[in-house]
Amino acid sequence: TSAMAPSKLRFTVVNASGEDPDYPARELQLPPNPQTRGWQSPRFAKFPQEMTLQLSSPAIISQIQILSHEHKIAQRIEVYVGVPASGQPADPANCRLKRLGYLSFADNEASGFKARELKSVHVSTPAVLLRLVFHKCHVNTLNIYNQVGVIAVNIIGEAAAPAAGMAGVEPAVPRVGGSAHASANDIALDLNVDVVTAEKIREV
Repeated sequence: TSAMAPSKLRFTVVNASGEDPDYPARELQLPPNPQTRGWQSPRFAKFPQEMTLQLSSPAIISQIQILSHEHKIAQRIEVYVGVPASGQPADPANCRLKRLGYLSFADNEASGFKARELKSVHVSTPAVLLRLVFHKCHVNTLNIYNQVGVIAVNIIGEAAAPAAGMAGVEPAVPRVGGSAHASANDIALDLNVDVVTAEKIREV
């Protein structure tokens, strides 16, 4: 049988080191739309802040998209995947975290803090969990509480074939960026992002 086309993977936020009560982590579980509020760290939080997402079922992730807040911006976000230990069932309790790398975000002064930067990472890795680690925020006059914010997270991939298993598979090295054209799964289309942001997507 032919492989299924990659699609958006559902996930649940199972852990967050903190959140602004008005912008809880569970907001990231909602389908992205122009009214999406996203998650923000607590005011004057200590860094790093962490968040763990659990996929609804074991999957092979092909792309991870993170849309930053326009002025509550993390300087760097580390990305980890949770992969079951060799020979173990694909269960979160059996997962070992493996670091894929990190994403750096611009301070956004050039856009006057109006555009939202979208980072897109192309990978090919089995996963049950995805952990994001947020390091420091960019300091600016609008970010008065030194917070970081993520408007949306998009995880694209396909369900892992049970027969194939996931044991012993090493995550691939991430490649930041990608093709210039937007796919049907692109978060930019869900959110109707502005032209400035769309240009940033292609420049990443």
